[in-house]
Amino acid sequence: MNIFGIGNTTMRRMIRNSLIGATASLALALPVALPAAMPGSVPVAAAAGQNMAEGAHGAEVSAVQVLLNRHDAGLEVDGHFGPKTTAAVVAFQKTQGLEADGIVGPSTAAALAPKLRAGDTGPQVQAAQLVLQSHDNALAVDGVFGDKTAAATTSFQKAQGLEADGIIGPKTWAALLGIEAESGDDTTPPEGVDTSSPDAFIASIAPLAQEGQRRHGVPASVAMAQAIIESGWGTSSLTTEGNAFFGIKCNDSSEYANGCLIKETKEFENGRWITIRDGFQTYPDAQSSFLDHGDFLAQREHYAPAFNHQDDPDQFIREIHKGGYATAPDYADKIINLMQEYDLYQYNL
Repeated sequence: MNIFGIGNTTMRRMIRNSLIGATASLALALPVALPAAMPGSVPVAAAAGQNMAEGAHGAEVSAVQVLLNRHDAGLEVDGHFGPKTTAAVVAFQKTQGLEADGIVGPSTAAALAPKLRAGDTGPQVQAAQLVLQSHDNALAVDGVFGDKTAAATTSFQKAQGLEADGIIGPKTWAALLGIEAESGDDTTPPEGVDTSSPDAFIASIAPLAQEGQRRHGVPASVAMAQAIIESGWGTSSLTTEGNAFFGIKCNDSSEYANGCLIKETKEFENGRWITIRDGFQTYPDAQSSFLDHGDFLAQREHYAPAFNHQDDPDQFIREIHKGGYATAPDYADKIINLMQEYDLYQYNL
């Protein structure tokens, strides 16, 4: 298995089929072409605009496999979404606090695929190039976001009716992967919040959560982990349209909110997930969202037991969950896993 997690047999087949030629294929087995589709498999292209799940195949799946291998999935990049890829998606979703359904939808894609621009290098660039190459056979899959990759990106964006800025953000990734994009026209994160990578997102929301802790007593690590889950790492439409990092439903008691947006949301009810439409608070800026989150918890009696554990973030979120925050039965566990995975405890005051 090579540095991008592509099995040697598959790599040889990909190199043999490459339009680039044998000479170019000698350098780190790059650039490459994708393997041919297997008979009877379901092309991703046939389900464009939907989520990616087991049974799909094609360049889009190869891209997801490369991205998963950045998180030590150890997959063969064969372009086929089989049981091993499903298991890898589930494992990744669990580490990110997402619903672990094995399906690559907008939230999973947003956590998996970082924003890319000219000058970037690495397997994440190769993942994008694998799909772009299927639209532009002259593009080398070399893991370097150079002028040709920028041009291919711009051309792809124009063809998809997207803003042709040459930057691969959430909407361009969604189009590349053939999945349904988040609803809403604005995909720009709130001012001062960096969604280019998990580390960048964490660094940019840390001071917001710390200010919330100073004013209302919610451990910063808890607020940060909740924001990661509830905003999809800052990429949900509620966040980009309404500066909201938490799914706080509309109420008349907030001094921080400036409006209300109606959105679809999932609730766990009677042992199963259902989809409903509900109203959620919006804010003038990101800091207001974090302050409202702290105030919301501090002012409600059923969350009061949590504030006896301000020095124990794990128990704090368990008590918040017991008090009725979030219907998912494993919500507290997801928050704790995120706090541990990214050592969010270091940001507590």
